[in-house]
Amino acid sequence: MRKILVFFLCIVLLCAMKAPFCLSQEEVLVVSCEGEVKVVHHGTIKSVSCKTGMSLEAGTRIITGAGASVRIAFDKREMNIIKIKGKSDVVLKLSDGDKIELIEGEVYALLRDLKPGETFRVRTPSAVCGARGTGWKTHAKGNTSEVATFDGKVFVRGINKDGSVMDGVSWVRKGYKRSIKQNDEPGKDEKLSAGEVAAMEKEVGLDQIKKNKKKKKFRLFGTSSSKREDYKESLLERKSESARNDKDKTDDRRGGGSTETKRSVEP
Repeated sequence: MRKILVFFLCIVLLCAMKAPFCLSQEEVLVVSCEGEVKVVHHGTIKSVSCKTGMSLEAGTRIITGAGASVRIAFDKREMNIIKIKGKSDVVLKLSDGDKIELIEGEVYALLRDLKPGETFRVRTPSAVCGARGTGWKTHAKGNTSEVATFDGKVFVRGINKDGSVMDGVSWVRKGYKRSIKQNDEPGKDEKLSAGEVAAMEKEVGLDQIKKNKKKKKFRLFGTSSSKREDYKESLLERKSESARNDKDKTDDRRGGGSTETKRSVEP
């Protein structure tokens, strides 16, 4: 019994020491924070300073000062990241659908490892937007929200006066943005400049990820197993991206894609 008890205590201590690798579905991890970032934990009214490595539960409110920013991870591998910019007010929802509520400000999302069938949504006072694996920026101010996509495509839906989500679904592809006014359907597509897309990629580090992939020299023979796995993973990612682009082109030819609003269930 003593040996079993010691073994159990070791497991508990190991999990405590490696808390970032034991994330549950009801918490997220602060990867980094810069400037003045305040956190109000669920069930409290007093704010505390945000710190790297801090675990945040559902219901937590995050308030950033001018020029500040905070990056939070929704998975233990830090593949699904949200970056909250300065002068923002965010509440962590962490539900099956809505993950965060952006009351005001600006957030960037980069999702690269969601579970099959899982959807990641950001809710603002005037819209709900999200995807299953892509990158986009959401900006909310007053009664207007804006969704801009720098990777893949994002679905957007307006919000009714009673707070319910509208049936109409609009798509925003990479290189485009849409504005949504309160109690109204998403507006028309607006094309982004190459510089705007590049700036968003830089905000979440996607530009560096792409550079690192290009620098890799893939030699299947005479290399370590880890490098071979990196090569296979890169091939799968490129195939996935190619298939997604082909689907977008097919949607466009059929009159769908990012230029139409359709009545349908949420993706």
